[in-house]
Amino acid sequence: KFTLVDAAGNEQPAGAYDPQLGVYLDCVIFDVNDHISKVFFMKPFDPNSGAYLPPDCWSDNGLAPSRQASTPQNNLCETCPKNEWGSKTSVVSGKGVKACSDQQKVGVYVPGHQIFFLLRIPPNSLKNFRGYAERFNGQGFDMDVMVTRISFEPQGIGTLLFQAVNWIDQNAAAVIADARAKKATDALVGRNDVARDPNQFVGAGTPAQNVSPAGAYPQQSA
Repeated sequence: KFTLVDAAGNEQPAGAYDPQLGVYLDCVIFDVNDHISKVFFMKPFDPNSGAYLPPDCWSDNGLAPSRQASTPQNNLCETCPKNEWGSKTSVVSGKGVKACSDQQKVGVYVPGHQIFFLLRIPPNSLKNFRGYAERFNGQGFDMDVMVTRISFEPQGIGTLLFQAVNWIDQNAAAVIADARAKKATDALVGRNDVARDPNQFVGAGTPAQNVSPAGAYPQQSA
């Protein structure tokens, strides 16, 4: 299912249903972080938890743990043991995966809403998203002028599919143009993230001292 979550944590069901496609969400993907985000949690996910804490270590800058990460695991993401395949076993597939998962952060506009949302594209959907984005190469226009229908792959758990279904209307174009001018989604997709100085690495599992509050990690999402 798709759920819209605002900055205050309020949740609202979203999307529609098609008998052949299943559950889907129509939106406009108009901002994409140039870097793949890294996300690491020390504790396994607890579906019964009443509160969701930010990752222990994370990065949106493509180089090293964020200055805001509470417990950086390595001086550089590229050489981090948690970033190696097989550093964790998937509870779903039983296969070796990365303990620090890859995500693509994108900003989306959902028609009918006055705020923008963050969509974190999970590891199992990155290939599908790259394939979708590549369809616009050489077209003279990008996915930001298209309504993208996001659905779930029938045989994959939580694997997303992407399909262009229509052009955006003038209202959506104006809203998105205004957001670009104001750089309204820079923080949402992690574009402002600053890498921790690799020469000041505190050691894996050691809490960093110069960090921002937990709320600094963007929570507003779709």
